[in-house]
Amino acid sequence: MPASAARWAASTSSASGGGNILQFDAYTGEFVCIFSDVPEIVYPYEIVWMHDGHLWVSCAPPFDAPFVVELDGQTGAFRRSIVDTNENLPYVSTMSFGGPTGSCITATQAISGNETVYELDPIQGGVLGPVLFPEPPMLNPQFGRFAANGNYLLIGSTAMTPLPTLREFDGQTLAFVRDIAVDLGAKYGVVETLGGCCYLVSELRLDGGHRIDQYDIATGDFVGTAIPRAPAQGNPAAPGFFQAMNSPADLAIGPNGHLFVVGFATPVQTPNGDSPRGAVHEFDLATQKQVRLIGQDDAFDYLDPERLNRPAGLEFKPLPGDYGSSGGAFQGN
Repeated sequence: MPASAARWAASTSSASGGGNILQFDAYTGEFVCIFSDVPEIVYPYEIVWMHDGHLWVSCAPPFDAPFVVELDGQTGAFRRSIVDTNENLPYVSTMSFGGPTGSCITATQAISGNETVYELDPIQGGVLGPVLFPEPPMLNPQFGRFAANGNYLLIGSTAMTPLPTLREFDGQTLAFVRDIAVDLGAKYGVVETLGGCCYLVSELRLDGGHRIDQYDIATGDFVGTAIPRAPAQGNPAAPGFFQAMNSPADLAIGPNGHLFVVGFATPVQTPNGDSPRGAVHEFDLATQKQVRLIGQDDAFDYLDPERLNRPAGLEFKPLPGDYGSSGGAFQGN
């Protein structure tokens, strides 16, 4: 997505067991508004802006089937269900638009381990059917993204046996292209650098903690760590423990060139110790330094709807010129 927007939105759970979409200023990190808190949003995970400027949200309630809803891109109001609870779709963990028809391709995390990528209908709604069965199988493909070259990147995690954790497929045929990373790490987000040389990938590695790594787009080789593990990560007694990134997930590049990372389990201070409530971390890629921590519930008020609680998805909001096919229907910010 072009890094030209002035605001970004994050999906977050709420104290009531539902979910909110919060909006923040891309330059200051300040909270702007609760973009949407409609009851149709339950435990939101991934969010993605449609070509017509509306927002899709995948939800994963713990005691019901997963579903996808569409929100009005200007008001945040509920518009319709894209996938309802009767369509028997596995846990929808990610959505990305592209491929031969430009429709929505969703990776799923099936409890059975039968991992499949499905296509959703952006016009009529509903599931069009499976389009990709990764072979050899991938474990828990949490995120899929169409890259600037048109190809589809699928990210998974591994348990005890090394399996591909970052794999590339042809964007038109979805045929296998290459394995970029095969290791014991878990990966939950990918974004391209502004210069187009590397993929930045959020990593939870057994040998290096929680960090952001770089892979060369041309060769697929690992070329180094962009954001290293914070020294205080995992050590409650260390200074900076509550500012250290924990469980990095979704990634985005902001209009200032900084990297925004969803820390799904970044801790907050509580009267009884620490709690993994989460936050969004902003980094300067040139210095590898954290610029600010955004949306953290540092007052530990479960009832504050303007603070993040286990955030998962982050997307920059498009501006009017970002969607040439909208016919002027979407006015952006």
